[in-house]
Amino acid sequence: MKSALFLVSLLASVPAYAQCNLGNVVTTPIAFAGEYRVPVVTGTVNQKPFRFKLHSSDSATTLNRDALEKLGLPVQSRATHYAGVDVLTAFTDNVTVGAVARSGEVVVLDKHSDLYDGQVGGTMLLRNDLELSFADGYMRQSKPSGCIRTFLASWDPKATVVTFTADPQHNDMRPWFWVTVNGTRVMSTIATDYDYSMIDAHTAARLGLTHDMPGAIEDGTAKGWHDKVHKVSKVPATVAIGNGPTKQSTLRIFDMGISGEVMVLGADFLRANRVLISMSQRKIYITPVKDTMFD
Repeated sequence: MKSALFLVSLLASVPAYAQCNLGNVVTTPIAFAGEYRVPVVTGTVNQKPFRFKLHSSDSATTLNRDALEKLGLPVQSRATHYAGVDVLTAFTDNVTVGAVARSGEVVVLDKHSDLYDGQVGGTMLLRNDLELSFADGYMRQSKPSGCIRTFLASWDPKATVVTFTADPQHNDMRPWFWVTVNGTRVMSTIATDYDYSMIDAHTAARLGLTHDMPGAIEDGTAKGWHDKVHKVSKVPATVAIGNGPTKQSTLRIFDMGISGEVMVLGADFLRANRVLISMSQRKIYITPVKDTMFD
């Protein structure tokens, strides 16, 4: 009898595991603007509507100067640690994009766009778990608690899961993970602002992917580091992520210079796959919505 009472007492003293709670889930429509279908969401600056381009390949959130001037917000020039280099900034009471808000000084770009008023970078976008479905036109943010062991892709029990690394110490929340290209692992990240998935030309050459290989097709040019123009080519390659299927695909190769990006998965990948970037678990869940790796 005493043993039974002791067991009951012991069990009562063991804390129950917290149930998975996704917290406040915020869904924001994505509009695809212009000829190149730029992904844009509507947020606010000082409680006024503001159009943000999704720009996950960069950490910074920036605002366009002409859009701020329409709101009556003053823009000022501030010196940096680099000799002769100044930066434009503005002070805001509140900048919101979906579930995330910030205030204070924001970097301003002296540029104009008919499609968007600013760019929301990875530091804001990836503060919460972020689900992206370009095919269905939405992004969904959540802040789970007690979910560290939960399979979060509730819509697909067979979703591919890959782990990733980030560098929050240096304010870089971009998820870096392995993608297998032609049988070799390549460090990659998701870039909502790239029209197409691209692999650095120098990395591609190690995998046998070159501008003059059989099957390569010229695909114009693109600007790299310091706005230097480089050739872009479409090349055939096999691509696999995690334990997902290997697919015959078309990749674009491009000299990314010293941007530090080896391979980026762009809008063509996000149109062909539903993706959940779980910052809380450091995992990415991927569900194909098309038969191809890239749309």
